[in-house]
Amino acid sequence: MYESTDSERQRRDAQWRAVSAQFKVSVYLSIATAIVAECLAQWSPFSSMLGDAWGVGSRVVIYVALLYAVILPVLLVRIFVALRDYKVPTRALGDRLLFAVLAVATLPLIIALPILLLVIGPQAVGSAHATYTLFAMSLPGMALGGSVLAYAAALAIWMLFGGMRRMMSTCG
Repeated sequence: MYESTDSERQRRDAQWRAVSAQFKVSVYLSIATAIVAECLAQWSPFSSMLGDAWGVGSRVVIYVALLYAVILPVLLVRIFVALRDYKVPTRALGDRLLFAVLAVATLPLIIALPILLLVIGPQAVGSAHATYTLFAMSLPGMALGGSVLAYAAALAIWMLFGGMRRMMSTCG
């Protein structure tokens, strides 16, 4: 049975609403992970082994490790499930190739942004340093900033491995 353009658009909108709802999950997981990282940094013997890696406290290093080990996989599963039947709108071959080049150039940086923030943040200036300070120096800032970074990384991974595959297989 043929679906009209409006029903396809409505289905895509519903799928993206489900993906947008995952940000709330990201916030809850990030708050829990920030609390766990704080507890591990305060009471754990291995926090002294981490020392002051990259010029930040061990709490932030533990949080970023947990972000990649816990939050990101949970978000990825939930996003891939929400978009499992997603059909990419048909575009011309030139548009798809341009998107592919831009995606391959920028999305890995978004995925690595939490680590880049730890490494480059202390030397940053202006608003980049303010972002780093908010992320590294306060528990609520780390939880909120980490939820945004985790959600962005999960979407970037889906775009690279789910969206790109679907886009390139779409005939236009």
